[in-house]
Amino acid sequence: MPLTRGTEPYDANRFSVDFVMLDGDQRVSCCVAAEALRSRGGVTRFTDDAANEQLFLRFRNEIERAASAKYDRGNFDFDGVLITSNDLGHGGPPP
Repeated sequence: MPLTRGTEPYDANRFSVDFVMLDGDQRVSCCVAAEALRSRGGVTRFTDDAANEQLFLRFRNEIERAASAKYDRGNFDFDGVLITSNDLGHGGPPP
């Protein structure tokens, strides 16, 4: 079953953005690594909290699709679903 966007706020920091998705009524913790955000956005420099938040919002739909696909494949652990650059393609500027 595909995950859906949760209503809880996300938390952006310099290492990752943590967010919640839902499997029915069950909360699923998800995290996208800052390295994955930078790679997807074609950013080569270190990013701060605000930059990571902007990258997350820019690619949120893609990130949530990747989280849902990993979850459906059973590729998660007790901490939830971790999205890395491998899950978001090779990076570079968006089409």
